[in-house]
Amino acid sequence: MRIKKKWAVGLAVSVGLAMAMPATAAATCAPEATSQPFAALGDENHYFLAPGGDFEGGLSWTAWGNPTIVDGIGNGIDSGTRAVRLPQNAAITSPAICFDVDRPHIRLMARSLTANGTLRVDAIDASGEKNPLAKLDGANHQAWAASPFVNLDPRLELAATPSQLAKLRIIALTGHWLVDAVYVDPYTRG
Repeated sequence: MRIKKKWAVGLAVSVGLAMAMPATAAATCAPEATSQPFAALGDENHYFLAPGGDFEGGLSWTAWGNPTIVDGIGNGIDSGTRAVRLPQNAAITSPAICFDVDRPHIRLMARSLTANGTLRVDAIDASGEKNPLAKLDGANHQAWAASPFVNLDPRLELAATPSQLAKLRIIALTGHWLVDAVYVDPYTRG
């Protein structure tokens, strides 16, 4: 009889704890000031700028393969005049950014300087693992164009953790590229 009673109490406590747990992981990243940088392109979502993602203050991202800041560039969505130029095989990596289920994707502006270029966007998680997220085709970026929504989940498994720090890496696999206006889309709007 005692065993059944202990088992019943244990089961009740377990069920109570399970019911108290949220169905999805709670977001814990600090709120960021947002704007609508892609509104001129028909995207009314609110975004926050990735740290140094406008390149107006120079190249604060980690650089590999001799990327350079170029002046006099207008990307069509903001008043900035600088972008980063990535020669073939060059890459830039952002500082760590807090991502969670409320920050499901990013967007950026890109322009291929060659017809057959390929630009790849990766997320580098806290363990250093590189997770390919998207590839941009130079044929679709002969002029400045916004990337499609680059989804961070499921590659970063955002639903499984309250939040995590990850870095964005942008690499010119082939051809030469201009990159600017790297933004994160928080799920909440307005």
